[in-house]
Amino acid sequence: MYGCYVEISITPKKIECMKKMAKFRPKDSYPFQQLSDIYLIELNDVEQAQYYQNKANQIRKFL
Repeated sequence: MYGCYVEISITPKKIECMKKMAKFRPKDSYPFQQLSDIYLIELNDVEQAQYYQNKANQIRKFL
């Protein structure tokens, strides 16, 4: 589903999808990294991007 939202560029749906994935796969850094990229690149929200990047980095640290 996420890929479809990427293709048609629906940012709110991409965020919703990645947040759900993060909830169901809390030890997977991918959704947090994607959220970081979305917030930084598409929404220019550095604070939220950093928040999700930190979460992704914390997961990678323990792998």
